[in-house]
Amino acid sequence: MLMKKIISLLCLVMVFSATYAQQGNGGHNENHEQNNNRGNLAFITQVGENNSAIISQQNRGHSANVSQLGDDNVTNVLQIGHSSTTQSTIVGRNNNVVVEQRGNGNGIVNDVFLGQDNSVAIKQQGKGNAVQNRIVMSADNSVTIEQTGQGNEVKSTTRLARGYDVKITQNGSNNQVVGDHYGINFGGRQTTVTQKGNGHKLEYDQSFGHEGISITQTGHGAQATVVHR
Repeated sequence: MLMKKIISLLCLVMVFSATYAQQGNGGHNENHEQNNNRGNLAFITQVGENNSAIISQQNRGHSANVSQLGDDNVTNVLQIGHSSTTQSTIVGRNNNVVVEQRGNGNGIVNDVFLGQDNSVAIKQQGKGNAVQNRIVMSADNSVTIEQTGQGNEVKSTTRLARGYDVKITQNGSNNQVVGDHYGINFGGRQTTVTQKGNGHKLEYDQSFGHEGISITQTGHGAQATVVHR
């Protein structure tokens, strides 16, 4: 029932999209390259198995929406410029998402719902960028987030997930990580946060038997606060 609701909502949103690509079974490739114009919107929806897609956007103010509803799908998103956003949603198994943003004021929202053995790699370079990562009611998923620059932020949330592996790395200055976990992480690894540079901050709230968090801060003026409940 939850799966049907999610798919219905995604289909409703796609009706209003400016650029839309849908893939079924068969492993086809959809390449969307948007170079000169500003404010383009690209949708990639993968329903089924063994699909792959690429989105490339350059300039500024672009948006990309990636949905993987199935198994063994692959999506790559590259955004070069400022003030662009990517929304990624995974429902399924063995899916792979790679998102890279180069510029300032960009944002990424990554959601993994009811999934297993999925892999997400996020990379941002610039100033004032943000990542929001959410893992909900899923198992054995891997998320790697890397930010390089100044004034960047990562918010990472897990709810009733197990066996997940989250690695966050920030290089530069005045970056911040805010995270929380609710639920027992059976068979999982520690959430790993590495901050290199000056003026970094970390706030983490963990509840109900979490496996723990590993923190490495190198530089001056760093702050870390971890709350166990």
